[in-house]
Amino acid sequence: MKRLKIRFTVARKMYISFISVLLIMGILGYVSLYSMNNINKKSTEITETWLPGVESVNHINYLTERLASLEYKYVIEPDQKKLTLLQEKMDTTFADIDKSFADYEKRITLDEERKHFDSLKEKWTKYQDIHKRFIELGTEMNIVEGTGNVNGIKLISTIGEADNMYSSIQFTLQKLVDLNHANAEKASNEGNSVFDTSLMLIIIFLVAGVILGLTIAYITARMISKPLKFVTDNVKEVAKGNLTMDPISVKNRDEIGELAKAFNEMGTSLANLIRKVTHTSQTVAASSEQLLASSEQTSKATEQITISIQEVAAGSEHQVSGAMQGNASMQEISKGMEQVAGAIQIVSDLSVTTNNKAEVGNNVVTETVTQMGIVQDQVGKIASIIHALGTRSKEIGKIVDLISQVSEQTNLLALNAAIEAARAGEHGKGFAVVADEVRKLAEESHKATDNIRVLINQIQKEITEVTVSMDEGTDSVKSGIDKVNETGQAFFEITEMISQITTQAQEVSAIVEEVNASTEEMVQKMAEIASISQQSAVNSQQVAASAEEQNAAMEEITASSHSLSSMAQEMQENVSKFRV
Repeated sequence: MKRLKIRFTVARKMYISFISVLLIMGILGYVSLYSMNNINKKSTEITETWLPGVESVNHINYLTERLASLEYKYVIEPDQKKLTLLQEKMDTTFADIDKSFADYEKRITLDEERKHFDSLKEKWTKYQDIHKRFIELGTEMNIVEGTGNVNGIKLISTIGEADNMYSSIQFTLQKLVDLNHANAEKASNEGNSVFDTSLMLIIIFLVAGVILGLTIAYITARMISKPLKFVTDNVKEVAKGNLTMDPISVKNRDEIGELAKAFNEMGTSLANLIRKVTHTSQTVAASSEQLLASSEQTSKATEQITISIQEVAAGSEHQVSGAMQGNASMQEISKGMEQVAGAIQIVSDLSVTTNNKAEVGNNVVTETVTQMGIVQDQVGKIASIIHALGTRSKEIGKIVDLISQVSEQTNLLALNAAIEAARAGEHGKGFAVVADEVRKLAEESHKATDNIRVLINQIQKEITEVTVSMDEGTDSVKSGIDKVNETGQAFFEITEMISQITTQAQEVSAIVEEVNASTEEMVQKMAEIASISQQSAVNSQQVAASAEEQNAAMEEITASSHSLSSMAQEMQENVSKFRV
């Protein structure tokens, strides 16, 4: 039965080495954390249990001492107001003591501590009863004045009883303080012990980890570096061209062993390859010489073909150039004929448009003559009306003159009446007033007639000017009618001439279209000739280009043959460096 062989690769070896070191570090870390946790527990026990207990007991001790002091002050104090204040302070002290008892009771963890605390509470209850009797006796009797309803001996007895109970409470409090101190010291000693043990374990594991790490590093480095040195030495020999060295013998069953095996196989394959390359390079050198000679002959023949084809291409290009020039000339003629046809068409269109416009103008002239006749009639009527207005204004002027004369005579009569009234004295006063009013009216009438006369004169003057203008307008209208009639005759003659031009333009346009059609057909034929010539030139150029490419390819083949021959020689020189 074959023994199972485990293959330890380099990765596995590295994993085992680092895992071993990490395992030691993990154990060391666990020991450190465990020790720190125990030390923390002990320090927490001291700070959160025993030291607060000592503080609470000392605070209770202080409060009991304060209470005893207040009690003595209460007994000897004669002032009632101060007694009330002392009573309030004692009540506050009692409340603080009860609170301290409650706080301490929460932290009790030991049976012995519970026993002392219960004893303390029992004594405190008794002390409270004594305190009540003490206060009652102190209220009834004043020690300083020596008065009261109760016997002084009873008060003194109560004071002694309170003092004894106070001493007993102090004793119990001291026991609790000692107990807390002892447990705090015990916790501190246990913490020190844990620290010493942990320190020793940490040192042991640290030293063991360093030793184990160094050992693993040495073994791993030796397992990797020694076989690598064998492989490196053989690689250097191969680099020098020596392929006759012995195969590498390595016992490793990892990647390094596989590397040595692969290197041995590579050396064998490389030696075979060098032999084949040597034989092939010799064959290639002989073939390249033959290929070089053939390519040079082919290149010369290709050059002659290229020259002939280039001459054919040049002739084709010359033919294409002539055909293209003829085509361009025919295209220019065709364009010129198209422009002539377009111009004639424009003339024809303009003639038609002008004829239409002339007919419209003739119609407008006819309508204008009619309207001018109507205007002449209206102007004649307006002139007659204006002449009548002039006559009426003259008659109004005569009436105004008559009114003016009447107002002047009325004014004179009123003046005479006023004179006669003045002569009549008192009897003529009323008549004088009437005469004065009549005179004023006559003067106003005279002024009004003067204004009317001025207006009538202005109206007569303006009517005269309008009459002259209307006469001139009538003459102008007559002259305009004559001119418009002449214009109508001219439009009629223009219409006749434009009709003749339009007919001739249409005939010329038809002839130009026929010529243009023939020209376009010639242009198309010339274009076909140019296209055929151009295609021939292109084909010749393509053949010439192909010949040139073939010539270039042959030159490249020739150059490649030279290069191949050189490479074959160089390969033979390089291969000769290897010893197989």
